[in-house]
Amino acid sequence: MSYESISATEMKIIDINCKYRGISPLILMENAGSAIARKSFSILNSNGSSKTNRLNCFNVVFFAGKGNNGGDAFVAARHMAGLSETDDSYTNNLNDVNNTNNLNDIQIQIHVVCLYSECDIKTPESKLNFNLIKNIPSIDIIFLDRENENLSNIKKVLKSANLIIDALSGTGFSGNLRIKESIIISLINEYSSNFNIPVLSVDVPSGVDSNCSNGFSGASNFDSSNSNLNKLKEIPINATSTVTFHKMKTFLENPLLKDKTGDISVFPIGIPKTVERFVGPGHFLNLSKKNPLAHKGDSGKVLIIGGGPYTGAPFFSAVSALKAGSDIVTVATPAAAANVISSYSPDLIVKTLPGNSKFLCEDDVPYIKELIKSHDSVVIGPGLGDYPETKDAIISILSFCKRAVIDADAIISEIKTLDFSDKQFVFTPHKGEFKRFCSNLSFDSSNSDLSFDASDSTFDLNFNSSDFSEQFLSDLFLKLKDVSKICGNSAFIFKGPIDIVFSSEKMLLNDTGNSEMSVGGTGDILAGITGSILAKNNSFDAAACSAFLAGLAGDITLENTGPGLLASDIVSNISKARIKIDSYIS
Repeated sequence: MSYESISATEMKIIDINCKYRGISPLILMENAGSAIARKSFSILNSNGSSKTNRLNCFNVVFFAGKGNNGGDAFVAARHMAGLSETDDSYTNNLNDVNNTNNLNDIQIQIHVVCLYSECDIKTPESKLNFNLIKNIPSIDIIFLDRENENLSNIKKVLKSANLIIDALSGTGFSGNLRIKESIIISLINEYSSNFNIPVLSVDVPSGVDSNCSNGFSGASNFDSSNSNLNKLKEIPINATSTVTFHKMKTFLENPLLKDKTGDISVFPIGIPKTVERFVGPGHFLNLSKKNPLAHKGDSGKVLIIGGGPYTGAPFFSAVSALKAGSDIVTVATPAAAANVISSYSPDLIVKTLPGNSKFLCEDDVPYIKELIKSHDSVVIGPGLGDYPETKDAIISILSFCKRAVIDADAIISEIKTLDFSDKQFVFTPHKGEFKRFCSNLSFDSSNSDLSFDASDSTFDLNFNSSDFSEQFLSDLFLKLKDVSKICGNSAFIFKGPIDIVFSSEKMLLNDTGNSEMSVGGTGDILAGITGSILAKNNSFDAAACSAFLAGLAGDITLENTGPGLLASDIVSNISKARIKIDSYIS
């Protein structure tokens, strides 16, 4: 069977976004543990055992780490203990369980080996599930609190095991194994080989580094002079089977791991497609982290090119970029607007454009070109106006920009003539601006039926949750990616009741924000936030996270102030939105 695969990081993003959308980690852990139990019964029933002293009497040994993989094991142990006392009507209807005759007669002795003490268990969900198995008579819990404590007991239960379940380390493991893990992995491999015991790994065979190109972790940092340890080889567990959840993981498809993973089963655990369609706090894991030792400017320098006929727009973009985390924000604006913008806030650096004009013109381009060299990203468009001379200047400026947010009046169809090969641009159009940008587009023959002409009423991106069918979203992406392909690595934030974030490779929806954000200035806030994040990140991640952050700030504002919110109110809540996001990913 073929599966759609995702990376370990993508799975972590999904887990975080599940929590944000009200799907408790406890629910996912319960479903994962249930899947492990079902797969375990399948293996036991298929293999049988010559070591059983009477029919259907099995010994199962779990090895649990202190993370969520250990929590999955605790749930599975509880399920197996319960199913050993029930009839087969339950298991006969479970996926991946075949030939489950007489399960009502089985007796299972379960051993749970915890490599660390109870107080070391990391997550509340794992602790809760550990507490649930402590007093189950058929579950024997063994702690390996110190390096050699209970090793003889562990060897004894391993020798009589019918199945070993490896839940030591999950997809989050990287780097070097600790001494305890090295010892146990070596023991599991030794006993499973010598006594022909099947091994079921949870998510990934322990010792596999999902971020390592060859799949194997580095050497352990233990004293090789210790005679008990110097012969240990740090290799992943040799699993007979591996069970993973929701979707296949890309690192498990590494051909170098084929002999380690055994057969791989993928079990659903109740994650709806909605979680993967929408941006959430988990996507902020893709962004670069601020260095605790950073100096001024290390977290991003943003240049705002705007103003002239309007002064509020570039101001909102600039202060929003600061609130989103940039260290330095400069506003380059015509002389008529410079003094006004300077008076709004002492936090901004305002540069007066040299052209003798009330609006951006070609005479300003050489000066702006020099400014761009000392900044990480550019935001162009807020408050510029739509003068013909300004349009020419926009094209000239963007021709030598590497990272830019194109907003408002800067979203013009002529931009499509640029060479995008080395650019990371983010466009932030509403419906009218998007159709203006797409005017006169020509597609290849396979897509000749697509039209983005302003008179085309059949193409309307203002949709609601009733439109979220797979076919609708697939058709939508087919249309949108043809636009983005023209713009290289660019991404788009199509602003609406539900934002559409897309590039030529992928598409996400964003449902933060509210109808009160139709007030003027909110688009300028989004542009500034996007410029801040784009300074240190790629265009798609910047677009997705900016749309989410700006909308969340608007939602917090509405909750705190009620209807009639102002753009300035939203700016003051960007920091609160960042704190809320951090609460999910910390």
